[in-house]
Amino acid sequence: MKSSKSEIVFLFLTLIVLGLSAGLYFTFGRQEATVSTNQTSQTTSSTSDSNLTATAEEAVKALEDNQNQDNLALAQAAVDAVTDPTSKASLQARIDAVSTELTNQATANASVAAAESNPTDTTLTNAQNAINAVGNTSVKASLQARLDALSSVTAAAATTTTSQSAATYSTYTNDATVTSDGYQ
Repeated sequence: MKSSKSEIVFLFLTLIVLGLSAGLYFTFGRQEATVSTNQTSQTTSSTSDSNLTATAEEAVKALEDNQNQDNLALAQAAVDAVTDPTSKASLQARIDAVSTELTNQATANASVAAAESNPTDTTLTNAQNAINAVGNTSVKASLQARLDALSSVTAAAATTTTSQSAATYSTYTNDATVTSDGYQ
Protein backbone atom coordinates (compact mmCIF):
# COMPACT_ATOMS: atom_id res chain seq x y z
CA MET A 1 0.00 0.00 0.00
CA LYS A 2 1.23 3.29 -1.02
CA SER A 3 0.89 6.28 1.28
CA SER A 4 0.80 9.80 0.26
CA LYS A 5 3.02 12.41 1.71
CA SER A 6 0.14 14.12 3.51
CA GLU A 7 -0.86 10.88 5.17
CA ILE A 8 2.65 10.37 6.49
CA VAL A 9 2.77 13.95 7.84
CA PHE A 10 -0.65 13.50 9.43
CA LEU A 11 0.45 10.23 11.03
CA PHE A 12 3.67 11.81 12.29
CA LEU A 13 1.79 14.80 13.78
CA THR A 14 -0.72 12.44 15.41
CA LEU A 15 2.08 10.51 17.04
CA ILE A 16 3.69 13.73 18.30
CA VAL A 17 0.38 14.94 19.78
CA LEU A 18 -0.20 11.57 21.44
CA GLY A 19 3.33 11.59 22.85
CA LEU A 20 2.92 15.11 24.22
CA SER A 21 -0.47 14.24 25.70
CA ALA A 22 0.94 11.14 27.39
CA GLY A 23 3.89 13.14 28.74
CA LEU A 24 1.60 15.85 30.10
CA TYR A 25 -0.65 13.25 31.65
CA PHE A 26 2.19 11.44 33.37
CA THR A 27 3.72 14.71 34.55
CA PHE A 28 0.67 16.63 35.73
CA GLY A 29 -1.93 13.91 36.04
CA ARG A 30 0.20 12.10 38.66
CA GLN A 31 0.55 15.28 40.70
CA GLU A 32 -3.20 15.62 41.02
CA ALA A 33 -3.41 12.01 42.15
CA THR A 34 -0.63 12.67 44.67
CA VAL A 35 -2.36 15.82 45.95
CA SER A 36 -5.61 13.90 46.24
CA THR A 37 -3.82 11.06 48.05
CA ASN A 38 -2.14 13.55 50.42
CA GLN A 39 -5.49 15.17 51.18
CA THR A 40 -7.00 11.76 51.86
CA SER A 41 -4.12 10.74 54.12
CA GLN A 42 -4.35 14.07 55.97
CA THR A 43 -8.06 13.49 56.52
CA THR A 44 -7.38 9.92 57.62
CA SER A 45 -4.55 11.14 59.87
CA SER A 46 -6.83 13.77 61.40
CA THR A 47 -9.52 11.16 62.02
CA SER A 48 -6.92 8.79 63.41
CA ASP A 49 -5.61 11.53 65.76
CA SER A 50 -9.09 12.19 67.11
CA ASN A 51 -9.64 8.43 67.58
CA LEU A 52 -6.32 8.14 69.42
CA THR A 53 -7.19 11.11 71.61
CA ALA A 54 -10.64 9.68 72.39
CA THR A 55 -9.13 6.29 73.23
CA ALA A 56 -6.53 7.92 75.47
CA GLU A 57 -9.24 10.01 77.17
CA GLU A 58 -11.21 6.83 77.93
CA ALA A 59 -8.10 5.10 79.28
CA VAL A 60 -7.23 8.04 81.55
CA LYS A 61 -10.84 8.21 82.78
CA ALA A 62 -10.74 4.47 83.58
CA LEU A 63 -7.46 5.06 85.45
CA GLU A 64 -8.97 7.88 87.48
CA ASP A 65 -12.01 5.75 88.33
CA ASN A 66 -9.98 2.64 89.24
CA GLN A 67 -6.47 3.63 90.25
CA ASN A 68 -4.07 0.70 89.88
CA GLN A 69 -0.79 -0.07 88.12
CA ASP A 70 -2.45 -2.01 85.26
CA ASN A 71 -4.72 0.89 84.33
CA LEU A 72 -1.77 3.27 84.70
CA ALA A 73 0.24 1.29 82.14
CA LEU A 74 -2.71 1.13 79.72
CA ALA A 75 -3.42 4.85 80.02
CA GLN A 76 0.25 5.75 79.56
CA ALA A 77 0.46 3.63 76.40
CA ALA A 78 -2.68 5.28 75.00
CA VAL A 79 -1.39 8.79 75.76
CA ASP A 80 2.01 8.00 74.23
CA ALA A 81 0.21 7.25 70.94
CA VAL A 82 -1.52 10.66 70.84
CA THR A 83 0.14 13.09 68.42
CA ASP A 84 -1.69 16.31 69.31
CA PRO A 85 0.68 18.06 71.77
CA THR A 86 -2.05 19.97 73.63
CA SER A 87 -4.22 16.92 74.25
CA LYS A 88 -1.19 14.83 75.09
CA ALA A 89 0.05 17.35 77.71
CA SER A 90 -3.38 17.57 79.33
CA LEU A 91 -3.81 13.81 79.51
CA GLN A 92 -0.23 13.32 80.74
CA ALA A 93 -0.82 15.78 83.60
CA ARG A 94 -3.84 13.73 84.71
CA ILE A 95 -1.80 10.51 84.54
CA ASP A 96 1.01 12.13 86.55
CA ALA A 97 -1.46 13.12 89.28
CA VAL A 98 -2.76 9.55 89.59
CA SER A 99 0.80 8.17 89.47
CA THR A 100 1.81 10.45 92.34
CA GLU A 101 -1.23 9.32 94.33
CA LEU A 102 -0.40 5.64 93.74
CA THR A 103 3.18 6.29 94.85
CA ASN A 104 1.95 8.08 97.99
CA GLN A 105 -0.37 5.16 98.80
CA ALA A 106 2.43 2.61 98.35
CA THR A 107 4.78 4.68 100.51
CA ALA A 108 2.16 5.08 103.25
CA ASN A 109 1.34 1.37 103.19
CA ALA A 110 5.04 0.49 103.50
CA SER A 111 5.49 3.02 106.32
CA VAL A 112 2.54 1.63 108.29
CA ALA A 113 3.87 -1.91 107.78
CA ALA A 114 7.29 -0.78 109.04
CA ALA A 115 5.63 0.81 112.08
CA GLU A 116 3.69 -2.39 112.72
CA SER A 117 6.85 -4.49 112.67
CA ASN A 118 8.93 -2.00 114.70
CA PRO A 119 6.70 0.46 116.59
CA THR A 120 9.06 3.27 117.58
CA ASP A 121 8.36 6.97 117.74
CA THR A 122 10.30 7.45 114.50
CA THR A 123 8.41 4.78 112.52
CA LEU A 124 5.07 6.01 113.88
CA THR A 125 5.91 9.61 112.88
CA ASN A 126 7.11 8.54 109.43
CA ALA A 127 3.93 6.51 108.91
CA GLN A 128 1.75 9.45 109.95
CA ASN A 129 3.59 11.79 107.55
CA ALA A 130 3.18 9.29 104.72
CA ILE A 131 -0.54 8.88 105.48
CA ASN A 132 -0.98 12.67 105.41
CA ALA A 133 0.32 12.70 101.80
CA VAL A 134 -2.39 10.26 100.60
CA GLY A 135 -5.29 11.94 98.81
CA ASN A 136 -7.75 9.04 98.48
CA THR A 137 -9.96 9.36 101.56
CA SER A 138 -10.91 5.68 101.85
CA VAL A 139 -7.30 4.49 101.57
CA LYS A 140 -6.22 7.23 103.96
CA ALA A 141 -8.88 6.24 106.51
CA SER A 142 -7.88 2.58 106.31
CA LEU A 143 -4.20 3.34 106.84
CA GLN A 144 -5.02 5.81 109.62
CA ALA A 145 -7.12 3.18 111.41
CA ARG A 146 -4.21 0.72 111.28
CA LEU A 147 -1.83 3.36 112.62
CA ASP A 148 -4.25 4.48 115.34
CA ALA A 149 -4.68 0.88 116.53
CA LEU A 150 -0.91 0.51 116.59
CA SER A 151 -0.47 3.81 118.42
CA SER A 152 -3.00 2.89 121.11
CA VAL A 153 -1.39 -0.52 121.65
CA THR A 154 2.05 1.11 121.80
CA ALA A 155 0.81 3.76 124.24
CA ALA A 156 -0.82 1.12 126.46
CA ALA A 157 2.38 -0.95 126.44
CA ALA A 158 4.42 2.13 127.32
CA THR A 159 2.08 2.94 130.22
CA THR A 160 2.28 -0.65 131.49
CA THR A 161 6.07 -0.63 131.23
CA THR A 162 6.29 2.69 133.07
CA SER A 163 3.99 1.40 135.83
CA GLN A 164 6.00 -1.79 136.20
CA SER A 165 9.26 0.17 136.30
CA ALA A 166 7.88 2.47 138.98
CA ALA A 167 6.63 -0.50 141.06
CA THR A 168 9.97 -2.26 140.73
CA TYR A 169 11.81 0.89 141.78
CA SER A 170 9.48 1.28 144.74
CA THR A 171 10.11 -2.32 145.80
CA TYR A 172 13.84 -1.89 145.65
CA THR A 173 13.80 1.33 147.64
CA ASN A 174 11.47 -0.07 150.33
CA ASP A 175 13.37 -3.32 150.88
CA ALA A 176 16.77 -1.84 151.30
CA THR A 177 17.79 -0.83 154.79
CA VAL A 178 20.79 1.35 155.09
CA THR A 179 23.13 0.67 157.97
CA SER A 180 26.47 2.13 158.79
CA ASP A 181 28.28 -0.81 157.15
CA GLY A 182 26.17 -0.67 153.94
CA TYR A 183 23.04 -2.39 152.67
CA GLN A 184 21.35 -5.38 154.28
